Amino acid sequence: MYNSTSIKNSKNKCKRAWELINSFSKNKIPNKDVIISPNEFNNYCVSSVEAICKSVVSPNQSASDLFEQQNSGLMHHSFRFNEVTPQEVLEIVHKLKPSDSVDIYDMSSNIIKKIIDCVLYPLTFCINKCLMEGIFPNVLKLSRVVPVFKKGEKDNPASYRPISLIPIFSKILEYVIFFQVCNYLEVNKIISDSQFGFCKGKSTVDAIHSLVKKIYNVFENKESAQVIFCDLSKAFDCVNHLNLLNKLNYYGFTGTSLELFKSYLNGRSQIVSINKLKSDVAEIKCGVPQGSVLGPLLFILTINDLPKFIQAHTILYADDTSFLCSSSDLQMLQNSVRNTLTQANIWFSANGFLLNEQKTQNLIFSLKETLAVDIQANVKFLGVVVDSKLSWEPHIVYVNSKLSRVVYLLKNLKNYIPENYVRSAYFAFFQSIMSYGILVWGNSAHISDTLIIQKKIIRILSDADRLAHCKPLFIKLKIMTVINLYIYTVLCFTKQHLHEFRYRKDFHPYITRNSNQIQIPYCRLTKTLKSYEILGLRIYNRLPSNITSLNGNAFKNRQYNWLLATPFYSVDEFLGHNFQN
Repeated sequence: MYNSTSIKNSKNKCKRAWELINSFSKNKIPNKDVIISPNEFNNYCVSSVEAICKSVVSPNQSASDLFEQQNSGLMHHSFRFNEVTPQEVLEIVHKLKPSDSVDIYDMSSNIIKKIIDCVLYPLTFCINKCLMEGIFPNVLKLSRVVPVFKKGEKDNPASYRPISLIPIFSKILEYVIFFQVCNYLEVNKIISDSQFGFCKGKSTVDAIHSLVKKIYNVFENKESAQVIFCDLSKAFDCVNHLNLLNKLNYYGFTGTSLELFKSYLNGRSQIVSINKLKSDVAEIKCGVPQGSVLGPLLFILTINDLPKFIQAHTILYADDTSFLCSSSDLQMLQNSVRNTLTQANIWFSANGFLLNEQKTQNLIFSLKETLAVDIQANVKFLGVVVDSKLSWEPHIVYVNSKLSRVVYLLKNLKNYIPENYVRSAYFAFFQSIMSYGILVWGNSAHISDTLIIQKKIIRILSDADRLAHCKPLFIKLKIMTVINLYIYTVLCFTKQHLHEFRYRKDFHPYITRNSNQIQIPYCRLTKTLKSYEILGLRIYNRLPSNITSLNGNAFKNRQYNWLLATPFYSVDEFLGHNFQN
């Protein structure tokens, strides 16, 4: 019970579970102590960003010139902050993630949660003063930075990742600003449709779907595509404050609201804390604050006009920037890629960003064998390994390698935690990996390899023989097979996008047995027919009408419970199942 509680209360549950296993098996845990001085790391953080900013060669046009060229017809709105009530502040405090990590003033979210009743009214008063007067207090602009070892030489500052902890009171004030600004941006539809990061109702999977859907269309049109996966050097740290404020002004943030953002950005500083030692205070002259609430939002507003400037399909997830060019002619495709890179470099340079050409990757998507020579085989995009033919084999190999480690973890963990917690550990450590992005890769021919690993872990959880039949074990443990998980994900996706498809009854007036089914769009390629969008329609059409008529959570719950009780080992097995109302 102690071990399970230790994992449950840990911020990184998987890491804590591995620590327990290593301690029980007496494996040597790598020493990750920081051996550089606080001032050395602080100087590195500041100087490395300054070096990048100085290396950017400014083009003939400024960021404001490029912005106004692309947004000349933009309707100007007007934003102003509203005062908040004590109840609204209280709700924000309650929603803060519980943590004992302390800021520069030794305050944590857990401490604030305990004392909020004592400070709620004066805190609300101060927040409203800041909103109405356009001032962000200087004491809330000092961050505590903790270096965490990544890899490499321990005496090299570049081997560490800086984790920034902003003052907890700053985080509360930022949430107040954040909610009001997000509502304004959403109502006025200011954020680009190409942006998927930190946007309500969007996720990394949506960004991946946008890319994959476009590639399937390219294949259908007998074309090839090349995607440029850009890497920007320290993008968040290099945001030019003047450029950002000019764009905010254009988006309708004027007067007091603009002054508040100006106050928020200017005069920021940080202190590095290592082994209870603190560095000198270092001034931060550019960038948006790492670890803050407003930082990501301000960054996507900085990069918001990029898709209008680039004549290619653009996908943004915060600073992850990708451009897709397509053509039926290889030479024209290469010319398009060069033009896109030229345009991107102009915009990046004008806005103070540096494109890291060494880490920027290119991948050609084509079904023509002649193009599969001397090109990059695959690229990892937002956690999913995408290959040139969308076979998903490299990604499944990647996923299976991670799942195999979890099999070892759970097999050993089972001896040290209660039985009921082992199942919870399965969902936390195994299914979380297996389910990520399964919408796009779950119907790959190589998914059977993942099912084999899943069967192995199911037998371990059930104390069953290594050759035991697994379908009864899946039902007993109430765990979906990877195939059922894919079917469930595809059904939810199809239900959510029903408005994009037409029914068979829309094409003729006759009442037939299948008139209420969705019309499957024509596809030239077998690959497209097996894609999640088309296969999702086939799976959805197999469902009885009393299920498809359900809406929202009722539909999801019905399907979830049914799939738990009916394990499948292939999609074809599902399609061949005899459904009854």
